[in-house]
Amino acid sequence: MLEHNVYIIVADGQRAHIYRNSGSVQTPHLETLTHFEHKNPLTHEQGTDKPGTVFSGPGGTRSHVEGSDYHEQQEHAFARDIIHTVTTLVLDHKIEKLIWVLPPRMLAEIRHHMPHQLKEITIKEINKDLTKHSPQDIMNIILS
Repeated sequence: MLEHNVYIIVADGQRAHIYRNSGSVQTPHLETLTHFEHKNPLTHEQGTDKPGTVFSGPGGTRSHVEGSDYHEQQEHAFARDIIHTVTTLVLDHKIEKLIWVLPPRMLAEIRHHMPHQLKEITIKEINKDLTKHSPQDIMNIILS
């Protein structure tokens, strides 16, 4: 069952789609409201600095510090952008019910940053990457 006026957020680490069921419960229809992308080049294209070294005291032992994963940092920033966009819609009283469709890592990141206003109106979470699927395919998966 897909209620009228429920919003569906479909995203991965680089793109997001916001849909709304403009149809009824009996005949749902996903209307595309917005789509945005976040360009996120591979880590080796974003930075080339070597990982650092830490000296741990007078014995002169050294430890290597793991290098930065710029690609992952950009995914975290994109998750925060999605949260900000959806929160703005909620605060403008445009969204009353939400369904999230996200791959596992993005779902965890969204949950981590999700304010209570969004948690309260979230009715379903689907742990899949459907950003390249058609609205009809997304609706069929939500309804299954």
